[in-house]
Amino acid sequence: MISPSDPAPKPSAVAQTLGHSCADVLIRRNLVAEEDKEMIAEVINRFSGVAESVTSELSRRCLIREQNESAVTEFTKREVRRYLLKLNDLSGADLGRILGVNRLTASRIMKGTSNLTTEQIKKLAG
Repeated sequence: MISPSDPAPKPSAVAQTLGHSCADVLIRRNLVAEEDKEMIAEVINRFSGVAESVTSELSRRCLIREQNESAVTEFTKREVRRYLLKLNDLSGADLGRILGVNRLTASRIMKGTSNLTTEQIKKLAG
């Protein structure tokens, strides 16, 4: 049984890396302040990179400006996709081969300008 005095579980190394990776992208794009990096990484880890939830929480904590919310959501989604490929030691070209699509379509999927079909999702899961 966990008592209130027990320390909170730490996010996995994978989640910590995802949080910092996303925070670095948002900082480079001047969407967030560098001094807020640790708080931003913590939010991303807490919500496992779910972009809409991340953006909502960062906004609630006043860590992003309202006019930057959609950009933060999009860059978070892109970075999560890139991170998952890297975690599985795959490139964009590998993604294209797995899905049976050309390089341009794979790039569009990575950028979020093209959606995965049900069949493609099954290929990734299999």
